Amino acid sequence: MRFHIYRRTAKPRLRAVKQGFSWPAFALTGLWLFAKRMYVFGSLYTGLWGVAIFTKYILERNQSLLLWVVTVAEICVWLLLGAYGNRIWQWHLRKGGYTHIDTIEAETPDQAIRQPLGETEN
Repeated sequence: MRFHIYRRTAKPRLRAVKQGFSWPAFALTGLWLFAKRMYVFGSLYTGLWGVAIFTKYILERNQSLLLWVVTVAEICVWLLLGAYGNRIWQWHLRKGGYTHIDTIEAETPDQAIRQPLGETEN
């Protein structure tokens, strides 16, 4: 897997962001956003999710086509977050003072972070 490595200079810390589809963002959506400290996006998602659940509850009684539209929209949001979640996280890191220092091939994020530090496994 390929990881983008970001470093913050104010409080030295490295972050490894996987390139490609984010299964955690797809499966955990709002929780993933809050875990990555993207509180604004997490709050927006939680609010929209609440509206979707309320709308589905109201529409279930009518068996409306709009119920299917809301369900498909929910699934599309999950897929979009899976597809673009890591890019959104990279943007969030850059906005928070992190700079991209390298792109590394590694099996895990921990391995990717250790490589720029010069630590290797034997």
